[in-house]
Amino acid sequence: MFPYTLKRSKRKSIGLKITDDGEVIVTAPLKANKLLVDSVVNSKSGWINKKLTIIKNRNDLFKPKTYSHGEEFEYLGYPYSLCFLDNKSQVYLDKNNLSIGINNSCGSSKPQKEIIKNKIIAWYREQAQIYLDNTGHELANKIGVNPILIKEKAFPRSWGMCHNNGKIFINYKLIMAPKDIIDYVIIHELCHLIHPNHSKQFWDTVSKHCKNYQAHKTWLKDNGYKLEL
Repeated sequence: MFPYTLKRSKRKSIGLKITDDGEVIVTAPLKANKLLVDSVVNSKSGWINKKLTIIKNRNDLFKPKTYSHGEEFEYLGYPYSLCFLDNKSQVYLDKNNLSIGINNSCGSSKPQKEIIKNKIIAWYREQAQIYLDNTGHELANKIGVNPILIKEKAFPRSWGMCHNNGKIFINYKLIMAPKDIIDYVIIHELCHLIHPNHSKQFWDTVSKHCKNYQAHKTWLKDNGYKLEL
């Protein structure tokens, strides 16, 4: 038996999900018998094993950022090499470089790397909000919805969130992904203003405004773990 986290809800069937961290989450009806839940988990052992192996192999290949000169950073799906300049400039794109003004005399110390990291994160969040202010509202007009706001946010796992008060939040790390992927997530959340669920009607609406949404959804499942800082 796989260890798993059990969550109860008003759903009618038992669902399984494996997070990017390899956690098995089972969502079951409020009155579902624990023995039944265990039986379903056991019946899916082959699928769970396969998913956990994929996640382990993927995580073994993943290398956390070191914020060192020449390290590659993605922006709108394109790679840029981190470049340190001994000046007072902030972070900016320069040809194929993500350049950052920093005092090179202490570039190897841990506090300095933390400063570099914070500057880069602040730049990504700023760029994400600029993108949302432009493309986000253009997409809202095309769909015919009027969100109160579309704002970038730091999420530990989610790519986006739509509140029933009309506020939409998008994970700022998506600014590292290709534009089509960012737009899919924005469209996904905007469509929740019409259908606050994941019903067939919801996905039909998403498909109407994002023809290749299934491919973009798969891209996020396969590559989302790379969008880390």
